[in-house]
Amino acid sequence: MTTTFVRITVESDAEATTAQEALRPFRDDLPPVLGQEGSGLRTVEAVFDGDRRLDLESALKSTGLQYEVMADDE
Repeated sequence: MTTTFVRITVESDAEATTAQEALRPFRDDLPPVLGQEGSGLRTVEAVFDGDRRLDLESALKSTGLQYEVMADDE
């Protein structure tokens, strides 16, 4: 089984919302924003069952945010 991991770097609440909304079609809930507000860079991280790399990269590419998508075959 493959698991897909996503990490999106955000600098503001608006970017965090954009990142969460980009992931919404793939999740039932919004992934958390990690890091403290006002501390500069924060991340939105999420884990998905299955190999969703292409779908996620397609959705995130249009946001203009810095992201990383990785998959791990168990």
